[in-house]
Amino acid sequence: MPCKIPRAPWALQALFLLFISANALALPPIEARTFKADLERKSTSGRILLMKSSGPLPGVGQLVLLRDESGPVVALRTRRLYADRQFAGQIVKEYAEAPSLPAGQSFTASIKIRDLILDEEDRAALPPQDLDIELDRGRSAVLTEEEELELRSLVVEEIADFEQERSYLAYRLSLVRLPGYEQGFIFPAASGLRYSYTLIHPFLLSGRIQDALGFDFSLMFTKLNDYTPAGGDSFALLPMTFSGKYTFYPSEGFGVTGYLGLFRSNVIASKGQDPEYSEALFLLTYVQPIFGIGLSFEIGPQWWLQLELGSDQLGANLGLKF
Repeated sequence: MPCKIPRAPWALQALFLLFISANALALPPIEARTFKADLERKSTSGRILLMKSSGPLPGVGQLVLLRDESGPVVALRTRRLYADRQFAGQIVKEYAEAPSLPAGQSFTASIKIRDLILDEEDRAALPPQDLDIELDRGRSAVLTEEEELELRSLVVEEIADFEQERSYLAYRLSLVRLPGYEQGFIFPAASGLRYSYTLIHPFLLSGRIQDALGFDFSLMFTKLNDYTPAGGDSFALLPMTFSGKYTFYPSEGFGVTGYLGLFRSNVIASKGQDPEYSEALFLLTYVQPIFGIGLSFEIGPQWWLQLELGSDQLGANLGLKF
C-alpha cells in the first residue's frame, strides 16, 4: 500500500515562496560617485531643479540622490545638461514630507557608476548603500507639457555633445615619408583607410569647450619604381600607423588634434638585383616613432574632413562618424 506524504500547510508554502522571491529580487551592491551640488533655481511647480555640479555631470536619464546633514532629501532624474556644469533634474522621490529646497543650498550628490558582483562574505562586509538604487528599476517619469515648458525656461544654453559618435572610418590620401636609398627622404603618394575610436569624452574639459582621448589606425598602399640608383627595381608597400590622439574642440564642428604613435612600412611585393636590392629591402622595412597635429572640420551631418601634418606624412582624411 503506497505511503502518502503529507503536504505542507498553505501558510508555510506562502512563506517559502516569499523567501525565494525576496532573494531573487535582491538588488546588487553598487559603486557610486559622490560630489557637491548647489541648487541654483527651481521651476514654478517646484518639481524640476537646476543644479550646479562641482564634480562630474550625470548622464541624461541618470538618477541623482541629493543628501544633506540629516540624510537623503530627494532623488532626481537628470533631464538636461547645460553649460558651466549645470544640469536639470526632475524630482522622482522625496525622502521627507515637503522638503525644504531653498536656492543656494548645497547638497551631497551621489550617482550610480556600476553594479558590484560580490560573494556573500564580501557583500556582508559592505557599508550601507547611500544611493537608493531601487529607483533605477523603474522607468523614467514622463514630463508633462507644463514641466517641459518650465524646463526650457530654466536656462537657454544647452551643452552640445561634440563626440556623440565614437567611431570614425575614412578614406585617406597622403604623402608618406620614407627614407631615400642614398640620403634624405622621399614622399610617395599613398592611399588607404583610417579608423579612429574615441575612448574618453569628455577627458578634461566639458561645456562650451570640450576634449576627447582616443586612438587611430591606418593602412595604406603605395608603389615605388627605380628606387635604387641602378634602377629596374619595384616595391609594393603597405605603410601602417597606430597612434594615440588628443582632440581639443574649441567649438562644435571643429577640432584640433595632436597624435603620438608608431609607423611601420611593410614590403608585400618586390623585384630587383643584389646588392642594392637587399639594402633597399632593409631601408623600406622599418619601424619609427611618429608625432603630428591635425585639424578636423564637420562638413555635413556626421561627415568630417581632417587635415594632418606629421613626422610620417602630410595627408587628408574624408569619412563618416558613427
